[in-house]
Amino acid sequence: MIKQRVIFLFIIMTFQTMSSQYILKNTEDVKWYNSIPQENAIVIPSLSLMMPGEVVYYNFHCFNSDTRQYSNNSKIGYVELVGQHGTVFKHRIKLVGGVGGSDFVIPTSVESGNYKLIGYTQWMKNGLDDHFFQRDLVIINPYEINANIDAIGSMENNFD
Repeated sequence: MIKQRVIFLFIIMTFQTMSSQYILKNTEDVKWYNSIPQENAIVIPSLSLMMPGEVVYYNFHCFNSDTRQYSNNSKIGYVELVGQHGTVFKHRIKLVGGVGGSDFVIPTSVESGNYKLIGYTQWMKNGLDDHFFQRDLVIINPYEINANIDAIGSMENNFD
């Protein structure tokens, strides 16, 4: 029984030390932190004009902003499709040598409009916002009820 308690306490203490954050203690730590290069991301979608039900493939490229070579610092990239009413989806992409890819299907519930495709890594959140990748995308939803009623109304006015 005592062995089990000791092992249990050891496991708890191990997990507590693993979850702590590193604190910059002196100027050398700050210099080390500032010497780590920032990253830039590029997300290349297969389409820029989309309709619901379409599969959109994309590639994620992560670069070292100093050397312009692929970065090995981040192993996970994040891609979000953001519209006027919030985030449509958020994906995590495994990066191998700074490159990854995935796909998504445009849901039928998405409204017609302009959207932003945003790409970043967790390391990029430490720096300036201008390192985040943003690309404008347009989604046209023919299944949208309000858009179809407006279109029918304008067609009726042409017949008068």
